[in-house]
Amino acid sequence: MLLIKNGTIVTSTGTFRGNVYVENGRIHSVGETPDCPGSIETVDAAGKLILPGAIDGHTHIDMPLGKIHSSDSYLTGTRAALFGGTTTIVDYANQNKGESLLKTLDDWKKRAENEAVCDYGFHMTISDPEERFLDEIPALLDAGVSSLKCFFAYRGRLMISDDTFIRLMELSRKHGFLVNLHAENGDMVEDATRRLLSEGKTGPQFHPLAHPREAEVEAVGRAVRLAEKTGGNLNLVHITCEESVKLIAEGKKRGVSLFAETCPQYLVLTDAKYEIPGFEAAKWVLSPPLRKRHDQNALWEGLYDGTLDTVGTDHCPFFFNKQKTLGKEGFDQIPNGAPGIEDRLELLYHFGVGTGKISLSQWVDLCCTAPAKRYGLFPEKGDLVPGADADIVVFNPEKQHTISAGNRHMNVDYNAFEGISVTGRVEQVFLRGTPIIRNGNCSAEPGSGNYLLRQYKPETDK
Repeated sequence: MLLIKNGTIVTSTGTFRGNVYVENGRIHSVGETPDCPGSIETVDAAGKLILPGAIDGHTHIDMPLGKIHSSDSYLTGTRAALFGGTTTIVDYANQNKGESLLKTLDDWKKRAENEAVCDYGFHMTISDPEERFLDEIPALLDAGVSSLKCFFAYRGRLMISDDTFIRLMELSRKHGFLVNLHAENGDMVEDATRRLLSEGKTGPQFHPLAHPREAEVEAVGRAVRLAEKTGGNLNLVHITCEESVKLIAEGKKRGVSLFAETCPQYLVLTDAKYEIPGFEAAKWVLSPPLRKRHDQNALWEGLYDGTLDTVGTDHCPFFFNKQKTLGKEGFDQIPNGAPGIEDRLELLYHFGVGTGKISLSQWVDLCCTAPAKRYGLFPEKGDLVPGADADIVVFNPEKQHTISAGNRHMNVDYNAFEGISVTGRVEQVFLRGTPIIRNGNCSAEPGSGNYLLRQYKPETDK
């Protein structure tokens, strides 16, 4: 039993002073203090914020990429997530060509089950959309996977045709699941890449030119129209452009079953990072790339007005010195991705709440409640209500610190937000009522995270 008292409770619907009482790993009551036994563990949260454990719906942990893997294991990646106040992740399980979706899920579950220290689920990335594999979708849903992912990008590897996308959207309407889409026009990207390399433009500075904003905007517009035509359930991930935000807003006004995510890197950083000389800019080679300041402003406005629904990290770390450098001869060979699983809550509090771009309740909704609803985890996750899992974060809104690879816990040799000073810090984290992060230490045992059975519930999005 646990009592967290005297704090400011923050939910997606409001804030108030009160206490959270926990029994048997679940929230018993919120607000006034119930009659508690004298032996109960008590945490005094005076001057602190009490919020639900955050949910990161976009991670790539231990992800194979050719002969290498993203640098975080399920142990180091989920431990870093806990330090950042994230108690649940939904990671991507990537189908290999010719491989059963159910085998893919089983293989990825085995990789995580003895290592993960926060709770977790999986999206299924479709790389081989043969009908025999799509026939497995009902069984996949029964196994707790309520979202699939596909790509309009990466021609020859992951890119699907419009016909296949329409088929997936129709299936999503029929069976009730979410289709996550990487919306970049793969033909535009591949053609721009080939042209740049042929001109001898091989450095990381040219990565954003190979992924022009037009590639995203075209793909977003096409996806929204096809979602509208089919009535399927679409979730656009890592949105970066002002024009994309406008297209999403227009689609929502027309009643399209449409959700959208952006990421902290697009809210905090700009394409000025690609102006750094030499190979240093490779640290920010990710797809889509960082954009302009006006795009950043449009993203914040989209979060504020509800056009954008969630903020995930797209955490996909690669060592700069051992892995990013594989692309020294050509930017197209640089492993795409950046670390960030530990930084999200604090960055959004400082740059969002702290500047008035979003409210406290919007902060919690974007990082906790909306992802729980979108990814089939609500109401057990993402809210502070009786009966929910007691995943709780105690957050110090006044604590100032500077983000650095040296004081983070991700298994990578740089931080994408290195040197940025923020106000607000995660101080304590409880997973299912158990104290996990305290005094800068993690007490979770490897494999203590639970695999979560997810079910998409569109009624929770109303």
